[in-house]
Amino acid sequence: MSNVKISALPSTALLAQSDILPVVSGGATKSSTVSNLWEPTAVANANYTILATDVLVYTSVAFTAPHSWTLPSAASYGAGRLLRVVDLLGTLTPTNTLTLTRAGSDTINGLTSKVLATAFQSCLLVCDGISAWSIVALGIVAAGDFSSNTSTSVDGEIVLFSGTAGKTGKRATGTGIAKLTAGVLGTGTAKTDYWDTSVFVASGGSHAIGLVPDPGASAGTTKFLCEDATWKAPSAGLLAFAGSLTSVTNINITTTDTTGGITLANQTAAAGTLWRVRFHAQYVAANNATARNMQITVYWGATALIQTSIVVTPSQANTWNLEGEYLLNGTGTTAIWESGYTHCETGAALKPTWLAPASTAVPSGAQTIDLRFSMSATGPVDNWSIDGVTIERLK
Repeated sequence: MSNVKISALPSTALLAQSDILPVVSGGATKSSTVSNLWEPTAVANANYTILATDVLVYTSVAFTAPHSWTLPSAASYGAGRLLRVVDLLGTLTPTNTLTLTRAGSDTINGLTSKVLATAFQSCLLVCDGISAWSIVALGIVAAGDFSSNTSTSVDGEIVLFSGTAGKTGKRATGTGIAKLTAGVLGTGTAKTDYWDTSVFVASGGSHAIGLVPDPGASAGTTKFLCEDATWKAPSAGLLAFAGSLTSVTNINITTTDTTGGITLANQTAAAGTLWRVRFHAQYVAANNATARNMQITVYWGATALIQTSIVVTPSQANTWNLEGEYLLNGTGTTAIWESGYTHCETGAALKPTWLAPASTAVPSGAQTIDLRFSMSATGPVDNWSIDGVTIERLK
């Protein structure tokens, strides 16, 4: 038809599908098929065959049963044209579905049909003018039930949903992650469907990546994940502690190694473990000519580690003030490497004594750490006064 004024258009419907309305915009002439201007089509509670002249088809009556709307053939609809289908009434449910069905051998996203099953859902399709329809937009679906069938699902698709168990249709139950597999909507599987499948392992060649390992069945504890892929419960600074004395421990005239009054039980040696033993004490020496030594020894269970021995000046009465520190390094389940020192002074005389570091074979398993004191001879009336002892596990 030739260009005419809108007021001059006939009042009766004389326009045909092939008619074109030219529109001038910015000096450029554009055109639009008349069909894009036609009225939307209302469909009641029924099946319907969508016409090539329809551009917007919507529900006008609530569905009481599932229905099928058949698309026009792609060849008759025309290349690049859009078709809108809308559940305007919010009538769709997983039971009362709306299935968009192809005409002839056409396809819809490569399939034969598309199911709409949620209230107010909509679908926007574009036609290639030959044999295919493509869904370019699917209306946002409110939280609720999902349904699917084998002709509309896409393998591997994952959707978030919140639904009610027991509804009809091929859908997952409860609330969670759903996955479409072979056309059936089911519950997504943790690890294999929506995150990495490997479990966090110790750092090194693996670079310590993956899922958080099982923290164990013990409830009500606070733990942290270590780089070696193990869970540890935090402590109050030290891993273990014993000490200190609240009264003086006196040890008189004995050659038997005797506890200073503090022990730390249930300690197990392993490579990389470390303990520290500290003490403060006095040794009162009598005026006696007997040659003798002050003796300090850390015990691992019943096994004596390296002994510190300090010569007592004979034929002279003295009071010695002592303090010392010893480090016990676990080098395995049956070996302790010990180092340390004792600082000893009387009047203006200082006598620091360094322990010769050495390894001692010890029994495996849980043992008690004990700091013991003695003297090498019992003749003189000498006396140990142990003022304080602390024993700590550092790692």
